[in-house]
Amino acid sequence: MTDLPVLGAALTLNSFAKHRALMLEKQRDLEIQNFVSAEVLNGDLQSAIAEANKVLDGHVGRLGIHGPFWGFAVDTMDPEVRDIVRKRLLQGLTVCEGIGGTHIVVHSPYSTWDFNNLDNYDRARDQKIELCHLTMKDAVKRAEDIGCTLVIENIEDKNPDDRLHLADSFIHRQ
Repeated sequence: MTDLPVLGAALTLNSFAKHRALMLEKQRDLEIQNFVSAEVLNGDLQSAIAEANKVLDGHVGRLGIHGPFWGFAVDTMDPEVRDIVRKRLLQGLTVCEGIGGTHIVVHSPYSTWDFNNLDNYDRARDQKIELCHLTMKDAVKRAEDIGCTLVIENIEDKNPDDRLHLADSFIHRQ
């Protein structure tokens, strides 16, 4: 008997189907990556959710999705783009709820540029968090309502404390 952890996987539904036996053998954690694009989210979402549920039948491990991210950031300064990002995050949460997901992965707004430059500007760190709140507050509330966790994935950022500070900021503003 081993004490090694059971590894999960981030897969598309097609890849899950190919590796079904492995994934179900130990009910591995799973992050579905089919719901990241606007084309899917603006398409027949209920049919896509139903298809996902068919493919995932029998999986009872932790389940989540990678949220949408192509072409935007959650700290966008443009109010019109922010409206689209809000919509995409809420669509992702609709998917998560529809498949019984426990979490949705969102990309960190922090970049390498931020690491090297945010402290050079007055209130830049506060402004970044304020922009994230403008974009994400409805998604955070919806996630809370459906028992879903928003997971902030490091992409370009170098300091995990920035992500932690952002996550904590939502707790302290409610």
